[in-house]
Parts: sequence; structure tokens; C-alpha cells
Amino acid sequence: MPKSENTTKQTKLRLARTDVTLGLSRQEAERRHVMGLANSAAEIPEKSVAEIILSNCFTYFNLIYAIFAVVLIFVRAYRELTFIPIILLNTALGILQETRSRTVLHRMRIIDTQEAAVIRDGDRFGIPSPDCVLGDLVELTAGDEIFADARVVSGSCSVNESLVTGEADEVGKKTGDGLKSGSFLVSGQVRAVLTAVGEKSYVSQLSREAKSAREPRSSEMLDVLMKLVRFVGYMIIPIGIMTVLLNTVLLKTPFRDGVIAAVASLSAMIPQGLYLLVSATLITSIIRLFRKNTLVREMSAIEALARVDTLCIDKTGTITEKQMRLGAVIPLDRFSESQISVLMREYLRNSDDNDTSFALREYYKLEFSVSFDDDGDFLPFTSGRKFSAKRIRNGTYVLGAPEHAGLTGARAEKILALQEHGYRVLVLFVCTAPIADIEDGLGFGQCRPLAAFAMSNPLRKNAKHTFAIFQKRGVELKVISGDSPVSVSAVAGRAGIENADKVIDMSQWRIDEENERLVSKSDPDTFITLADAVSRIAVFGRVTPEDKRTLVTAMQKSGRTVGMTGDGVNDVLALKAADCGVAMAEGAESAKAVSDIVLLHSDFSALTGVVAEGRRVIGNIERSAALFLTKNLFSLALTLLTLTFQFRFPTTVTQMTLLNAAFIGIPGTIFALEPSRRRISGKFLPNVLKAAFPAAFGELVAAVLIAAVCATRGLPFTDQRTASFFAIAAVSLAQTARVGRPLDKKRCLLLLGLVAAFAVTCAIFFDALEFSRLTPGGVTAMLFGTLAGLAAMVLCLAVSRRAKPDDEQTMSGEEPDRDGTRQSA
Repeated sequence: MPKSENTTKQTKLRLARTDVTLGLSRQEAERRHVMGLANSAAEIPEKSVAEIILSNCFTYFNLIYAIFAVVLIFVRAYRELTFIPIILLNTALGILQETRSRTVLHRMRIIDTQEAAVIRDGDRFGIPSPDCVLGDLVELTAGDEIFADARVVSGSCSVNESLVTGEADEVGKKTGDGLKSGSFLVSGQVRAVLTAVGEKSYVSQLSREAKSAREPRSSEMLDVLMKLVRFVGYMIIPIGIMTVLLNTVLLKTPFRDGVIAAVASLSAMIPQGLYLLVSATLITSIIRLFRKNTLVREMSAIEALARVDTLCIDKTGTITEKQMRLGAVIPLDRFSESQISVLMREYLRNSDDNDTSFALREYYKLEFSVSFDDDGDFLPFTSGRKFSAKRIRNGTYVLGAPEHAGLTGARAEKILALQEHGYRVLVLFVCTAPIADIEDGLGFGQCRPLAAFAMSNPLRKNAKHTFAIFQKRGVELKVISGDSPVSVSAVAGRAGIENADKVIDMSQWRIDEENERLVSKSDPDTFITLADAVSRIAVFGRVTPEDKRTLVTAMQKSGRTVGMTGDGVNDVLALKAADCGVAMAEGAESAKAVSDIVLLHSDFSALTGVVAEGRRVIGNIERSAALFLTKNLFSLALTLLTLTFQFRFPTTVTQMTLLNAAFIGIPGTIFALEPSRRRISGKFLPNVLKAAFPAAFGELVAAVLIAAVCATRGLPFTDQRTASFFAIAAVSLAQTARVGRPLDKKRCLLLLGLVAAFAVTCAIFFDALEFSRLTPGGVTAMLFGTLAGLAAMVLCLAVSRRAKPDDEQTMSGEEPDRDGTRQSA
């Protein structure tokens, strides 16, 4: 018998033995765990320490540098081997950083695990979902992600399978129906037996790693740098061969000098420390945030959050505390409050498991209980329909939004007054229509309101201060909530959110996605474009989960970088669509599963620190990358010019190593660690190239003019080499100062220290660096080249500033304040 067929038959036998009331015995569950039938996901490939060492040592560029070293040793140019300690240090730091990250990221994976409610020997308790086994009986409630394939054995629920099938419609599930892993419960409660776990589950067969809901987003910076590394790698070999031939054959220089010139030009083209700096800085940032109780799942989330200019937030759980309280009960009919209490106690038994029901049960002093009987007498609440219904004795009772019954007169005024004070209002109706008609939205004309319930959530601690920080830093806040627009607007206003009075009731509008507009339901000729709506309106009320996603997408289409916070099932689609989704740890499992960032202490105010960290990291990486790419652009352009016009590359390997350390490596690393609050805009590579080009052009002008002057005056090559080195150093210093702005006392001291260290090194190692005492003509050439290089750099900056005034600010550590002034970071 084939192994797969045998496995299938064994699975059926085990499922047949599962008691749908008591579940598996603990002994049987342990036996299945030993047999390898646990819900363990496929092992995530993880490098061993030996593999980390090997992967950092045997890189393409280390190979190139090894070839450089062998060639220089062959021609006995031992003094040019000064780059070797730098390469060894880079490699050692890479090994240390990756080893450290491996340990911390392993701890993060342990924390990022869903807990499952399992029934064994009749006892219900929670265990990590990977510890569940095939045939386990589990309980699932609204908001739970379905972590393994299962079959419903009791109860009923609505399931959203959009994260695995792409279809956003809710699917009803009852006894006997299958549940696909990767989907999540929107409403209801069920007990289900696991039918496929681990690698055999639906999501594993779809090759979705860990959390099927999230599609990994690549890091723009690392992608760009990898392409740059490959480009340079492809060019090095042919350029190196041509450079050696140019120097030895055409220019008749000694073979040793030709090799040194080739290695100098090629080594200067390699961004040897940049990729390590970027990856190490991003990983360090993730670890730093983890220690501040923030779980970052993707390195790209750091980049996205740094660029966020629009943050969409929900009312409940973000502006306000998640826990809801019942503030008042207002009779709307002849029923007294005591009669309403009797009805509500009956209604709340075996009802929804959500925050609203919890607050009502707490008010009426009821314990939560769940019935898994599928008798069709209860319709659970969903974010789409915004009501629940229950058959009690001879009537159908509905608890939901007041809009369903079209209240008028004094009743409507009471409801509106409560909403204007920020209350979320629910109304209890009694209906003569059956639940089936109510579910289809046909039976509300036969409903009579009995009572209103004023629900409130206190503002989160520091919410007002948190929103003020975001708004001051140029982040526009949009409130997208399923609650009444009147109450949401009132709460948003109390929280200090700007333009909270610019509000729309989405229940009165239909989204026309094809034409990208909102169409009035009462007057189809009246419409608002989606672009105009997301631009002008700050508060969106009565929003469905699908509406949230559409609004987020519309903001992205208008050129915004959108962050989305949420903690409920109704936020899942929008969280996934946003550039960066942020969930609370106390929220639904499905919300956490699709998010890029999880706030482990569910403290929304911590998000300001996360955004600040993202801006610090990405902004400073861009600044440091500008220093690295200045040298690479200059070296590539100068090498091509030497090949075209047949003159020698002016500097040696050792000289370029000193320039790299003094004006790139040391300041670049320091800049990468400094604070920065400015919002990042634009793409990484264009930003960096714009910042690097003026200095690279200035260095190129200086080197070419000095070569021309030396050639026309017949000056020795030693004059050209020394003059070019110090002219390039002057332009490099100017670039370091420009990128390091604002030049406060600390940064001025840094620059002075770099210049002093550079001057001392040049003086001590004058002969080793192959300098010469300049002739008067050499001094003239150096001054002329230096001034021309600085002038060329200033001219490029002026042209860039004229083309786009804000470009000059891009690489500085300043940010525009909301009043238009500049503020130091």
C-alpha cells in the first residue's frame, strides 16, 4: 500500500475516535505528538554559527578583495594592503551582528505564536497552537485565526476566507463543514476537530510561510543595494583588465604601478561597508524595538513606517480603551428598566463573545456561557450587518445600530444627543419577522424599539498627547470606524484630532470602485470622488471592513504612504492593504496575523517611538549611503575617463583607504546612530543619488583639472597624485559637513576631530602614503583643482535647489515643523 494512502486511512481512524464532547485524552494527544502529528510548521531555515561565519567570509566582494591582495602581493606592493584590516573588521562585525540577531529573532518567533483553546479529557485550556495535534477538539470564537484545517462538530459561525482565497464575502459554517487554515472567524463560536495540521494543512500546501495572511514585503533599500552590488560586480572584471592594459601598454608605466592603479580604481568602486551598514542597522532597529515591547515582522516595515504620512486609526482600541462600559439604559417604549433587564439577561445568554456583549453582561452581572447547539435561533453580530438577533419565546429580538429602524421624533433626538457626547448607542428591537428575514434586511419594518444602551470607552491614556506628536511631525490622522459618525467625531475631537468635524456617514454612500467615487444612496446623481473624500474628510463612520480596505487603497492611489492601526476582525482587510499594518497584542489573532508590527503591550502611545525609530534609521541610512556612493560614483566616472582619455588613475589603494575611513566610514557609522525625526519621502536610490552626485561631480572635476594642469605644465605624476588626493579630501570633507547638518556643537567637534586625525595620519605616514613635496606648479594645481571642485559641487547644489527647493533638506537632520519653521532633530 502506498504510504500516502496508508496515512489517509490512519487519519480517518484517528478522527473517528475523537470524542466531540470530551476531546482526546491527554495520553492520546501526547502519543500523537510523539508520532509527529503535531501542528508544528515546517522548520524555518536557520543558519548555524558555522554557516554564519562561512557566509560572511565567503562573499563575492571578499573574493574580489582576496584577488586584489594576491595580485598586490605578487607585485610586492605590500604597503597597498592597508584595506585588509578594514575587510576583516567588516567581516567580523557581520558575523557578530548576525549571531546576535539569530538569538533575539529566535525569541521573537516564540512570542509570535497563537494560543489555541483545546478540549482534552473534557477540560478546556489554552496551549500554543503548534502543540495541538491531529484530531484535537478546539474552540474557536470571533476574531480567531484558524491555525489548522478543521471540521465543525458543533456550533455555527461566519468565516472570512479572503486571506487564502481572495474572496472577501463571509461564508457561513455549521456542523459538518470544513474550515480552511489561514481564514478567520468573523462571528459565532464553534467546536471543531483538526483534520490536517502542520505541513499537511491548507496554507502549508499553498506554500505560505508561518502566517499565510501576510505576503512578505521586500526591503526597498536592500533590494536597491543588492542590484548596485551586482552591477558593480559585473563591471569590475572588464574594467580591471582594461585599466591594467591602459597603464602597462599605452601609458608605458611599470607593471607594478599599473596593477596598483587598477586595484585603487576598482576598490574605490565597491560599496564594501554600505550593504553591511544597512542590513545591520535594520536588524539592530528590530531588536531595539523588540526590547521596547514592539514586534516587527519584516525589515521593510521599518522603511514603510518611516515614510508614513497618513495614519488610519479605529476609535475603539486606539483612540479609546478596548474595554467598553455601559453608561446608561434609556427605555424607548412602555417597558420599564426592570423588564428590559429580564429581556437582556435572556438575550445575553449564549450570545456573542465580543467587547460589547462583555460590557452588557458585566452590567447585568452575567457569566459568559457558550452553547454550541446549531438551532438557528441566534444570529451573531458581524461588522458588515452591525446587529445580532435572537429568538426568545414568541418574538425575535435584535440588538444593533439605531439606524436600522429609522427612528424619528423624540426617540431620534435622544439617540443623537447621546452620540454627540461620544457614546456608542445600541438599540434593542422586538420584531414579528423571523430571523431569516432580519438577516436579509427585510424585516426591520416589523420592529419596535424597546431600549437604547449608551456604551462608552474611556480615552486611552496619553491618547491626546500621542496624536499631537503625530500631527506635529506631519502625519495626517484619519479615523475609520464602524461606529456612528456623530459619536466617532465627538470622541476624535476630544482626543485632539484635527478636522474631527469633517465627517461622513458611509452607510449613506455606496462605493463605486470602478469609477473611484462615493455615490449617494438616496440620490444616485450625487457623488464624491474617492480622491476628494480621502483628502478632505478626517472621520469616516459606519464603515464596513471592505470600505476600510477601499479607503486605504484610495489614499495610496493619491500618493500617500498609509499606516493602519487596528485590533479587530473588522480591521484585517485594511491592515493587510496598508503600507504598514500595526496591531495591538490584545486584539484578534487574525488582526495580528496580517500586521507588520504588533505592539506587545497594546499601548498605542508606543507607536510614536516606533515611528521615530523608523525615521531615525531610514533617514540616517540615506545620509550615510550618500557618503558611500559619493566615492563609488566618483571612482566609476574617473576610471571610465582614464580609459577614454588615457591618463593614469591618480590615487593609490592606501590613499583611498584613508579617505574612506576619515570621511565615509567613521562619520557614516556615527550618522547612522543619531536621532532623526523627519518624515522620509521619495525613493531610496533617487534620494541618495541626488545627495551623492554634487560631491562626486566636484571630486571628478578636481581630479580631471589637476591631471590636465599637470599634463600641460609637464609636472611629475607624484605632484598629480598628491595634489589630487588633497583636493578630493577637501571636497569629501565638504560633503561630510553637508550631510551632517545641522552643524551643532557636537557635529562640529566631530568634523574637527576627523580633520585632526586625518592631518596627523598624513603627517606620520607621509612616505607610506606615497606623498611628495609639491613643486610650486603642483601647489597651484592643487589649489586650482580644490576650488574648482568645491565650485562645481556648489553649482550642482544650486541647480538641484532651484529644480526642487526641498531637496537640499532631504539629507539633513532637520524637519519642517507644522508652522513652516525648521527644527533640529
